[in-house]
Amino acid sequence: MKILKTLTALFFLNLFLLTAKAEEKPAIRIANVVIDIEYGELLGDFFNLELFFTKHFQRNFSFTESEIKHFIEKSFTLSGYRVQGWGSMFRELDEHFKSEFALGVKIKEFDVNFNLRMGDMRSIDTRMETEWSIFHIESEQVILNKNLTSSNNIEIYTNRTRLNLVNEDFTPVTYHAFKHNVKQLIEDPEFKAAIRDVPAKKEIDPASFDKITLNKVPSPGTERAKVLKRAQDASVTIVTATGHGSGFFIDHHGLILTCYHVVQQSNSVEVALNEGTLIKAKVVRTNPDYDLALIQIENVSSTPIGFNSSKPSPGDEVFAVGSPAHKDLGRSVTRGIVSAERVVEERQYIQTDAGVSPGNSGGPLINHRGEVVGIVNAKAMSFGTEGVGFAIPVSVAMEKLNLGVE
Repeated sequence: MKILKTLTALFFLNLFLLTAKAEEKPAIRIANVVIDIEYGELLGDFFNLELFFTKHFQRNFSFTESEIKHFIEKSFTLSGYRVQGWGSMFRELDEHFKSEFALGVKIKEFDVNFNLRMGDMRSIDTRMETEWSIFHIESEQVILNKNLTSSNNIEIYTNRTRLNLVNEDFTPVTYHAFKHNVKQLIEDPEFKAAIRDVPAKKEIDPASFDKITLNKVPSPGTERAKVLKRAQDASVTIVTATGHGSGFFIDHHGLILTCYHVVQQSNSVEVALNEGTLIKAKVVRTNPDYDLALIQIENVSSTPIGFNSSKPSPGDEVFAVGSPAHKDLGRSVTRGIVSAERVVEERQYIQTDAGVSPGNSGGPLINHRGEVVGIVNAKAMSFGTEGVGFAIPVSVAMEKLNLGVE
């Protein structure tokens, strides 16, 4: 009268800690779910106490990795955790933050007693054994192994008086059992302490960089043609082994500002200049915490573009310059307005409806005077979503890369 099966599942929840107040729960991100189940091995009995009938059955579980992932996200959210990307319109921005923990679970044993009693009531008893592990990525150590066992009873009322002549679907029962096991983990003092007691990852201190002082670049004025030509002349395409992005010169000697996720951990990249020439550039400074990078081309005379560190207002006209979709489309210009100021995971962003694509990342967002107000770094990619792009304010870039203007 019991379903007995060793069910194995392994999935990784990347958890990252943001700088937060002591009373806040850490934010988590669930990155991947992998289920390892032997199909066709699920055996058990249903017993009808009214008719004194026992039924033997065999069937498979039908839940998927994405359903399990969704379920865990919801469980942590309802428990007060901030789940990265859960219910957010700005998941693309979340991708630039690094996780600090990987959490895995193995469901080792799952038992079910299923009885149809007299009248219209079914009683289902479940027992689930799991093994949880938390891996600290930076130190490359497992900081907690935790075995949990949860037992629960489900009462179901139905107008059916006989057992189903075909196999029952035990997916809802599995979810119910797993829900209690996840809740048991979330409330476990050792789990809370394991996340809380690991030192929070420190952000890069901009003061650790040597100060770079840039010469003030005068505005080309407000004539549209001159404004856009200056921005196009200053813009470049950055080519890496995995794709391409955009960037722009900020001085006369080949210094380029772009996004960290364009260059990532590369020491050098190739830069396509306006005439199409590919030239090597060295990555000289990065701040992954804020998705910012500086690269340097040696022995080149470049046309820079100036900064305007004042916050643009919603409704202000802006232009995005870069290489959307394909590297051969460099220096493309799109027009829009500032839609809003956003704060996502404690980072400031400019939201714009200027058309951008992934290849625009690192390119300049300029105002009507040809001054950089932001660095394009993301676009909302949800189905049916257009006209939602994001840029890092140039004031943030100056602060986090220790840049000054005189």
